[in-house]
Amino acid sequence: MRNIPIKGMVLFILMILAPFSLTLYYVNILTEILILGIFALSLNLLVGQTGLVSLGHAAFFGAGAYASGLASIHWDSNVFFTILVGMTIACLLAGIIGFVSTKAHGFYFLMLTLACSQMFYSFIYQWTDFTGGSNGLSGIPSPEVIGTFVLSEPVFIYYFILVIFSLLMIVLGKFLTSPLGRTFIGIKENEQRMKSIGYNTALFKNISFIIAGTLGGLSGSLYVIFNSFISPSDIYWTMSGSVLIMVL
Repeated sequence: MRNIPIKGMVLFILMILAPFSLTLYYVNILTEILILGIFALSLNLLVGQTGLVSLGHAAFFGAGAYASGLASIHWDSNVFFTILVGMTIACLLAGIIGFVSTKAHGFYFLMLTLACSQMFYSFIYQWTDFTGGSNGLSGIPSPEVIGTFVLSEPVFIYYFILVIFSLLMIVLGKFLTSPLGRTFIGIKENEQRMKSIGYNTALFKNISFIIAGTLGGLSGSLYVIFNSFISPSDIYWTMSGSVLIMVL
């Protein structure tokens, strides 16, 4: 166990040094891996820790991506502002979908999350004037960090996302050993026993769903920062299936 932090530090240093020895093509691949890693971490909170297998997680990825992109186009392109907007919208959507879906169990929960995600996909696809419809949302400006410093270079974007990924790994590691994190694990292991000792499992499942959805929105926001484009094909149900496979 003592070697885990050392291995993590070694891996982090190697990731820092990667752009010095790799071409831009591979740096972009690493960036996308980090973004999808955050997406998988968010779903793992549901599947791996709370035992809720969802096929609708792409909705939160899309909510974060579209909200961040629209905020950057119409309001302010500051990177922290756009990420905050994306996570907030994803959080609200997760609260709504979670309230409906967590009342079901097993296969019915799976299908409810899939149905809600496809409803969101249809909404994005058909609102052409606002979201761009099937053409996607383009013309998203490069995000500003501080003053006139813009995240326009792929290497800068890579380091920015690497820092967020690393911080999230640390925070989630601490979170899962907290009382709330252990409650999620208890629900996965034996929900009936958790109920019998006084836990409101429905409430805690909703909390888990909201946290996971918010982090899914974070990954969507980072994807827009990296790609400067988002389309409905990126939030189709196959995206939910792909991230579920990543987690498994």
